[in-house]
Amino acid sequence: MSEEVQQETRSNTGPELYVSQDRMLVTLNGQVDSDKSSSFLRATRAKLIEAHVVDSMVEDAINNITNAIKPDQETIFNNFPILKGTHPTPPKDAAIEWARDFFKEGYYIDPETGAADYRRLAADLEVASGDFLARISPPEEGKAGRDVLGNEVPPRSPRTITIQPGNNVSHNTADDSYHAVGTGRIRYSGGTLSIDDVFTVPGSVGLESGHIHHRGSIIINENIEALSQVESTGDIEVSGYIEDSIIKAGGNLTVRGGISGGSAGGCQVYVDGIVHARFIQNATIYCQGDVVIEREIAQSIIKTRGRVIIPNGRIVGGDIMALGGIDAGRIGTEACVPTQLIAGEDYAILKKINQRQKEITPLREKLQKINATIDPLMKNFDNLPDLTKKNINLLLEKARAMESEIKHFQREIDELLKDTQARANKEFIIRNIIYPDTQFMIDDYHMTTQEEVKGPVKIRLHEGIIKLFAHTGS
Repeated sequence: MSEEVQQETRSNTGPELYVSQDRMLVTLNGQVDSDKSSSFLRATRAKLIEAHVVDSMVEDAINNITNAIKPDQETIFNNFPILKGTHPTPPKDAAIEWARDFFKEGYYIDPETGAADYRRLAADLEVASGDFLARISPPEEGKAGRDVLGNEVPPRSPRTITIQPGNNVSHNTADDSYHAVGTGRIRYSGGTLSIDDVFTVPGSVGLESGHIHHRGSIIINENIEALSQVESTGDIEVSGYIEDSIIKAGGNLTVRGGISGGSAGGCQVYVDGIVHARFIQNATIYCQGDVVIEREIAQSIIKTRGRVIIPNGRIVGGDIMALGGIDAGRIGTEACVPTQLIAGEDYAILKKINQRQKEITPLREKLQKINATIDPLMKNFDNLPDLTKKNINLLLEKARAMESEIKHFQREIDELLKDTQARANKEFIIRNIIYPDTQFMIDDYHMTTQEEVKGPVKIRLHEGIIKLFAHTGS
């Protein structure tokens, strides 16, 4: 084929149209000489009509192509957008307008040095009776858009928020506002806003005080002695140390001294908020928020849905699993104590999902039996006796209720997975040194150090391998 014929063939290529799956975009492929544009535009118009593009938009598309054709030369269209639908205007979701930074994440930053004070939360938790706490700004509907076929594209429904007033909190329905009716510490958990009463122990918790269970926050001026049990729905603050006890906090746990068990895993700690302590030794800790330690984590089991932060201290031995990643100064010792670190894994989600699946399975089995009973009868429903029809309708109601319950549990599973994904940080930051026999794990991959590694380094997954990278951040 001569070069002239090849050129003429290329000049007559197309047009080819592509309508996106969401019908919000039409793109064009093809080649056309300016002197042959009329036939090209006619063919394009025919294909737009064939694709059921709305008439008014067909003219817009033709105009867009006409303006793009270059005079006195060939024009090549490659995924050229000739028509766009109008996306719906998103709605305004309901939002909580807090009176101040009650729940600000992180820790107090010294304005002069820029250093974080890990003994002081950035959150402002103390409130007095009568304080305005929050207001819910109402949602606003979005506006519908339109696709290239002329169909209306509705906006998503705005998200609503409901706050359940808890202890010492009043709700004004007129303006959807919340106020404190007692003095204490604010807590927002599981959609409930509460002001926790503060119970103060002037000395230590031990044989003399007995176990302590309090609906609110607890301040202990000295220590929690061995074999004690302390449980609160709010924060627990300990001025001294905790030894070999069972601790359960619905809020944060702050220990000015350390947490120590008499043997490996001897101290059991369960915290729904943040853990802060000077050191942890021979303890088992399950935590929903960050675990912030000043000096050392030794021979302990820590599982958290937040981060493990010990930038100026060390981790020696034990097993640490942190969904939000691990930031440490040193790992291991010169004696090569085996230490296992896991980042980006959620210790709690499998148990929660399995629990929901156990609830879903029998519902699906019952639903299957109901459907197996009803389906053969539905073909001849109109000719059935009234009593049989009534029983079928009762079974249908029961089936709809089961389907609704299954969908509810499935939504809970989806939300759990979404929350885990948002929290996950699959990396380690080691600022000083890593000693041999430290095992790093991300997903199904692991790496064990055979020799000393000087920091600062960042460890993360890269192309299916756990690798070390220089860390230059703060």
